[in-house]
Amino acid sequence: VNISAGRPYPVPLYRVAPDYFPQSLSFLENRARTVPVLVDSTLRAGARECSSGMPPEITIVSGPATLTDDVILFTAPGPVEVTFTRPRDNTWSALDERVTFLAGPPRPELSVHDGPNAESPPLVPNTTPIRLSNRPRSVALEGESRAITLLNTGTEPLLLTGVTSESGSGMSFTTAPVTAAAIAPGDSLRLDLTLRAREYGYHTLTVLLHTNDEDEPAFPIPFSVFVVNTPPVASAGPDRIVPAGRPIRLDAEFFTDDAEKATDPLEYMWDLDGGGFTREGAEQFVTLTKPGQTLTARLRVRDADGEESLAACVLTACPPDMIPPAAILRKSANDIQLVFPGEPGGRYNVQFSSDMKAWGNQQPRRPDGEWLTCGEDGFFAVRTEGSYDSRRGFFRARRRE
Repeated sequence: VNISAGRPYPVPLYRVAPDYFPQSLSFLENRARTVPVLVDSTLRAGARECSSGMPPEITIVSGPATLTDDVILFTAPGPVEVTFTRPRDNTWSALDERVTFLAGPPRPELSVHDGPNAESPPLVPNTTPIRLSNRPRSVALEGESRAITLLNTGTEPLLLTGVTSESGSGMSFTTAPVTAAAIAPGDSLRLDLTLRAREYGYHTLTVLLHTNDEDEPAFPIPFSVFVVNTPPVASAGPDRIVPAGRPIRLDAEFFTDDAEKATDPLEYMWDLDGGGFTREGAEQFVTLTKPGQTLTARLRVRDADGEESLAACVLTACPPDMIPPAAILRKSANDIQLVFPGEPGGRYNVQFSSDMKAWGNQQPRRPDGEWLTCGEDGFFAVRTEGSYDSRRGFFRARRRE
């Protein structure tokens, strides 16, 4: 076997085992790929046959191989890193090359790894299934991707002829690529499986990889998943101050969280008068008629499987001429900003009251004086003293006439 570094003076290597593969090898062509060799085969570098008369120094960097004098023996399956070096002198150029050999059987050999590359843990057939853990039905229906890597550790091309399944209950899968594929010795192929479940409960599926590896003609990869129903997390929104006499919209769908909401509709029921859940629909409009009036809006959210969750919010009516905060921005525990709506360019005064009867200006700090100017976006903000959550009271903005 002539191994040439692409220079005028090749480094000859000679095979001792008669069935060594391949029959020819070039550094220049093979430095970027893995070179297959048979287990128990040997390679020898001959000093007298080197045109320079200077034999290369051989070093086994890693892998199942031994070096005796100038003979390399591949002792077990696996990759072997070998370097060939020779110092430069006045006549001959330096040689510094590394080749990766892959010792394997004289046929295709399949190695399957649970992950996107051959560095992932290898799989052993007929072992514990790969658990997909507990999954909400919406996630299981949409599908979960699982990367599997096929590695050819033999010395002949490995052919993936198909991917099928058996022993499946309530699960299905798709693959990419879906056509047959050839894997050269030492090369790998990433196979993406997308697994889906159709209903609740415990499900299993065994995916079979069909190849021309005689030892593993149908490599089994078992999967299991427990599909669960996740109850909805109902939310009626935060407690808030509303102007008396004005309709206020409650939107339960906006605040409620549920993993299955995209695939199964939720039932929204409201209790707005203490008489039970009689108002159906996520969106409701309520009107508080008198300043100081309060209303506890209770919400029940139920999914298609009967799981339900409860929530509530408290509405407190303020005078019709009062402008309550549109938002509360928490910068830190002692830096709270209240954001009010207004007319762009309008001047406003912000006041505080504990009972909506006596109003004072002592709570908000106004950096530009007693009156605040509304911005062009229709909002203005004011900082509060201390934590807003620790105060039981109300803020209002009044426009300067």
